[in-house]
Amino acid sequence: MNPVRPPSLRWQAFAVPLLLAWPWLAAMSQCIGGQLASFSGLLLAMLLVTVTITDLRTRRIPNWATYGAVLWVVALQAALAVGPEWETVVGLPPPSHSLVGFGLGFGVMLFLYSLTGRGGGDVKLVSAIGAFLGPYQLIEMLIHSWIAAGVAAACFVVWTVGPLAIVSWLFDRIGLHLTIFGPPADMKAMGRRRMPMAPFFTFGTLAVLLRAALSSGV
Repeated sequence: MNPVRPPSLRWQAFAVPLLLAWPWLAAMSQCIGGQLASFSGLLLAMLLVTVTITDLRTRRIPNWATYGAVLWVVALQAALAVGPEWETVVGLPPPSHSLVGFGLGFGVMLFLYSLTGRGGGDVKLVSAIGAFLGPYQLIEMLIHSWIAAGVAAACFVVWTVGPLAIVSWLFDRIGLHLTIFGPPADMKAMGRRRMPMAPFFTFGTLAVLLRAALSSGV
Protein backbone atom coordinates (compact mmCIF):
# COMPACT_ATOMS: atom_id res chain seq x y z
CA MET A 1 0.00 0.00 0.00
CA ASN A 2 1.31 3.41 -0.93
CA PRO A 3 1.69 5.79 2.00
CA VAL A 4 -0.77 8.64 2.14
CA ARG A 5 1.01 11.88 1.39
CA PRO A 6 0.07 14.96 3.38
CA PRO A 7 -1.58 17.70 1.32
CA SER A 8 0.78 20.26 -0.13
CA LEU A 9 0.78 23.58 1.67
CA ARG A 10 2.29 25.51 -1.22
CA TRP A 11 -0.91 27.06 -2.51
CA GLN A 12 -2.46 27.33 0.95
CA ALA A 13 0.57 29.41 1.93
CA PHE A 14 -0.70 32.26 -0.23
CA ALA A 15 -3.20 33.00 2.54
CA VAL A 16 -0.36 33.73 4.97
CA PRO A 17 0.28 37.30 3.71
CA LEU A 18 -3.35 38.17 4.40
CA LEU A 19 -2.95 37.02 8.01
CA LEU A 20 0.33 38.89 8.52
CA ALA A 21 -0.57 42.07 6.63
CA TRP A 22 -1.74 44.36 9.41
CA PRO A 23 0.87 43.31 12.03
CA TRP A 24 3.55 43.76 9.37
CA LEU A 25 2.29 47.19 8.32
CA ALA A 26 2.07 48.37 11.92
CA ALA A 27 5.55 47.16 12.83
CA MET A 28 7.36 48.29 9.67
CA SER A 29 5.74 51.72 9.60
CA GLN A 30 7.12 52.37 13.06
CA CYS A 31 10.70 51.22 12.53
CA ILE A 32 11.56 51.37 8.80
CA GLY A 33 8.95 52.85 6.49
CA GLY A 34 9.23 53.02 2.72
CA GLN A 35 8.11 50.14 0.53
CA LEU A 36 8.93 47.65 3.27
CA ALA A 37 6.08 49.17 5.29
CA SER A 38 3.52 48.04 2.73
CA PHE A 39 1.73 44.89 1.65
CA SER A 40 4.06 44.48 -1.32
CA GLY A 41 6.97 44.82 1.11
CA LEU A 42 5.60 41.89 3.09
CA LEU A 43 5.20 39.80 -0.06
CA LEU A 44 8.70 40.66 -1.22
CA ALA A 45 10.17 39.82 2.20
CA MET A 46 8.38 36.45 2.24
CA LEU A 47 9.62 35.69 -1.27
CA LEU A 48 13.21 36.56 -0.39
CA VAL A 49 13.21 34.53 2.82
CA THR A 50 11.74 31.52 1.03
CA VAL A 51 14.13 31.49 -1.92
CA THR A 52 17.17 32.19 0.26
CA ILE A 53 16.41 29.14 2.41
CA THR A 54 15.66 26.85 -0.53
CA ASP A 55 18.67 28.01 -2.56
CA LEU A 56 21.05 27.50 0.35
CA ARG A 57 19.61 24.09 1.24
CA THR A 58 18.83 22.56 -2.15
CA ARG A 59 20.31 24.95 -4.74
CA ARG A 60 16.80 25.39 -6.12
CA ILE A 61 14.37 28.30 -6.34
CA PRO A 62 10.80 26.95 -6.36
CA ASN A 63 8.52 28.02 -9.16
CA TRP A 64 5.55 28.33 -6.83
CA ALA A 65 7.35 31.08 -4.91
CA THR A 66 8.35 33.19 -7.92
CA TYR A 67 5.18 32.58 -9.95
CA GLY A 68 3.07 33.25 -6.88
CA ALA A 69 4.84 36.56 -6.24
CA VAL A 70 4.20 37.70 -9.83
CA LEU A 71 0.54 36.70 -9.55
CA TRP A 72 0.28 38.79 -6.38
CA VAL A 73 1.71 41.79 -8.24
CA VAL A 74 -0.81 41.36 -11.06
CA ALA A 75 -3.67 41.05 -8.58
CA LEU A 76 -2.56 44.09 -6.59
CA GLN A 77 -2.11 46.23 -9.70
CA ALA A 78 -5.61 45.24 -10.80
CA ALA A 79 -6.95 46.17 -7.35
CA LEU A 80 -5.21 49.56 -7.52
CA ALA A 81 -6.86 50.23 -10.87
CA VAL A 82 -10.20 49.93 -9.07
CA GLY A 83 -9.21 51.54 -5.77
CA PRO A 84 -6.21 53.88 -6.24
CA GLU A 85 -6.63 55.19 -2.68
CA TRP A 86 -4.88 52.00 -1.48
CA GLU A 87 -1.67 52.94 -3.27
CA THR A 88 0.31 53.68 -0.09
CA VAL A 89 -0.80 50.49 1.64
CA VAL A 90 -0.07 48.33 -1.42
CA GLY A 91 3.30 49.99 -2.08
CA LEU A 92 3.87 48.97 -5.70
CA PRO A 93 5.36 51.15 -8.45
CA PRO A 94 3.07 52.21 -11.32
CA PRO A 95 1.88 49.34 -13.54
CA SER A 96 4.15 50.36 -16.40
CA HIS A 97 7.17 50.34 -14.04
CA SER A 98 6.25 46.90 -12.74
CA LEU A 99 5.96 45.60 -16.30
CA VAL A 100 9.25 47.14 -17.42
CA GLY A 101 10.98 45.94 -14.24
CA PHE A 102 9.74 42.41 -14.86
CA GLY A 103 10.83 42.50 -18.50
CA LEU A 104 14.22 44.00 -17.72
CA GLY A 105 14.95 41.42 -15.03
CA PHE A 106 13.88 38.62 -17.33
CA GLY A 107 15.94 39.91 -20.26
CA VAL A 108 19.15 40.50 -18.31
CA MET A 109 19.05 37.18 -16.49
CA LEU A 110 17.99 35.24 -19.58
CA PHE A 111 21.04 36.63 -21.39
CA LEU A 112 23.30 35.46 -18.54
CA TYR A 113 21.55 32.09 -18.52
CA SER A 114 22.21 31.69 -22.25
CA LEU A 115 25.94 32.24 -21.59
CA THR A 116 26.31 29.87 -18.65
CA GLY A 117 23.41 27.44 -18.93
CA ARG A 118 22.88 27.75 -15.18
CA GLY A 119 20.57 29.79 -12.99
CA GLY A 120 17.13 29.23 -14.50
CA GLY A 121 15.57 29.89 -11.11
CA ASP A 122 17.51 33.14 -10.85
CA VAL A 123 15.87 34.32 -14.08
CA LYS A 124 12.41 33.92 -12.57
CA LEU A 125 13.45 35.35 -9.21
CA VAL A 126 14.96 38.55 -10.61
CA SER A 127 11.95 38.97 -12.91
CA ALA A 128 9.65 38.77 -9.90
CA ILE A 129 11.79 41.22 -7.92
CA GLY A 130 11.73 43.59 -10.88
CA ALA A 131 7.92 43.55 -10.85
CA PHE A 132 8.02 44.73 -7.23
CA LEU A 133 10.79 47.32 -7.61
CA GLY A 134 10.49 48.72 -11.11
CA PRO A 135 13.42 49.14 -13.53
CA TYR A 136 15.51 51.77 -11.75
CA GLN A 137 15.65 50.09 -8.37
CA LEU A 138 16.12 46.74 -10.10
CA ILE A 139 19.31 47.97 -11.77
CA GLU A 140 20.57 49.25 -8.41
CA MET A 141 19.67 45.92 -6.81
CA LEU A 142 21.61 43.96 -9.42
CA ILE A 143 24.69 46.12 -8.95
CA HIS A 144 24.64 45.61 -5.17
CA SER A 145 23.99 41.88 -5.59
CA TRP A 146 26.75 41.22 -8.10
CA ILE A 147 29.31 43.22 -6.12
CA ALA A 148 28.44 41.26 -2.97
CA ALA A 149 28.55 37.97 -4.88
CA GLY A 150 31.93 38.83 -6.41
CA VAL A 151 33.44 39.68 -3.04
CA ALA A 152 32.02 36.51 -1.50
CA ALA A 153 33.28 34.36 -4.39
CA ALA A 154 36.78 35.85 -4.16
CA CYS A 155 36.89 35.26 -0.39
CA PHE A 156 35.67 31.69 -0.87
CA VAL A 157 38.33 30.92 -3.47
CA VAL A 158 41.13 32.38 -1.36
CA TRP A 159 39.91 30.50 1.71
CA THR A 160 39.50 27.20 -0.18
CA VAL A 161 42.64 26.97 -2.30
CA GLY A 162 44.91 29.43 -0.49
CA PRO A 163 46.56 32.64 -1.71
CA LEU A 164 49.81 30.94 -2.78
CA ALA A 165 47.95 28.57 -5.08
CA ILE A 166 46.20 31.54 -6.66
CA VAL A 167 49.52 33.35 -7.17
CA SER A 168 50.94 30.19 -8.76
CA TRP A 169 47.89 29.99 -11.04
CA LEU A 170 48.34 33.62 -12.11
CA PHE A 171 51.99 33.03 -13.00
CA ASP A 172 50.99 29.85 -14.83
CA ARG A 173 48.47 31.82 -16.89
CA ILE A 174 51.16 34.19 -18.17
CA GLY A 175 53.56 31.37 -19.01
CA LEU A 176 55.81 31.47 -15.94
CA HIS A 177 55.64 27.96 -14.52
CA LEU A 178 57.11 28.62 -11.11
CA THR A 179 57.13 25.98 -8.40
CA ILE A 180 58.17 28.11 -5.45
CA PHE A 181 54.53 28.84 -4.64
CA GLY A 182 53.38 25.24 -4.94
CA PRO A 183 50.95 23.77 -7.50
CA PRO A 184 48.54 26.20 -9.16
CA ALA A 185 44.91 26.30 -8.09
CA ASP A 186 42.42 24.36 -10.19
CA MET A 187 40.28 27.35 -11.11
CA LYS A 188 38.26 25.36 -13.65
CA ALA A 189 37.02 23.10 -10.87
CA MET A 190 36.17 26.15 -8.76
CA GLY A 191 34.26 27.64 -11.69
CA ARG A 192 32.10 24.54 -12.00
CA ARG A 193 30.73 25.05 -8.50
CA ARG A 194 27.31 26.68 -8.43
CA MET A 195 27.04 29.64 -6.12
CA PRO A 196 23.57 30.16 -4.63
CA MET A 197 22.62 33.64 -5.80
CA ALA A 198 19.32 34.08 -3.95
CA PRO A 199 21.06 35.31 -0.74
CA PHE A 200 22.87 37.98 -2.74
CA PHE A 201 19.71 39.09 -4.54
CA THR A 202 18.11 39.30 -1.10
CA PHE A 203 20.99 41.45 0.13
CA GLY A 204 20.78 43.71 -2.90
CA THR A 205 17.01 44.14 -2.60
CA LEU A 206 17.17 44.98 1.09
CA ALA A 207 20.01 47.43 0.47
CA VAL A 208 17.93 49.25 -2.14
CA LEU A 209 14.78 49.35 0.00
CA LEU A 210 16.61 50.49 3.13
CA ARG A 211 18.44 53.20 1.23
CA ALA A 212 15.17 54.42 -0.25
CA ALA A 213 13.52 54.44 3.19
CA LEU A 214 16.40 56.36 4.76
CA SER A 215 16.59 58.88 1.91
CA SER A 216 12.88 59.58 2.30
CA GLY A 217 13.57 60.78 5.82
CA VAL A 218 11.72 57.96 7.60
